[in-house]
Amino acid sequence: HAARISAPLRTLDGTLGALHRMLPTEWTRRRVLFHVFRATCAAFEAVLLDPSSVRDYALDDVTVFSHDLRLMQDFFVAENEVGEPQGVTHVEAEECLASLKLLLGILDTRSEVLVELIARPASISTTLVGHQNFRQHELYVLLAGKVLSKRTDSAARSWKAAPVRGAVS
Repeated sequence: HAARISAPLRTLDGTLGALHRMLPTEWTRRRVLFHVFRATCAAFEAVLLDPSSVRDYALDDVTVFSHDLRLMQDFFVAENEVGEPQGVTHVEAEECLASLKLLLGILDTRSEVLVELIARPASISTTLVGHQNFRQHELYVLLAGKVLSKRTDSAARSWKAAPVRGAVS
């Protein structure tokens, strides 16, 4: 499983090492690293949600994706021997990883539950402990729909075949 993200991280390590030596200040190096991490998270999410991909997702994929995400976080935080981040801070890492972690939670949810949550968005607040604002609700529904579109189980197929509710004719 580690090979999925390990090889690109090794390549990135060399590039970031060269960049690290060229940038004049620690602050500049950390800002660049933060933005590279944020872009990497966005790319990871885009790959998972790519509508043109023929890959269908199953619940057990979450284990692999979570492992890749942990490797990516460890790489960019780069703690020293005493646990202090040498790259992005833990707060910055959590900021960058927030929507990916939400996505992994959705990927780890059975299709029947996702269909129900999309049908009754008000019930999402009981599902999203700590994510009780409207933007989180919108993001959850959007990601749940994208995940369902990538699944082939009966609940997902039925959801995809159903007419769009509230559509203007």
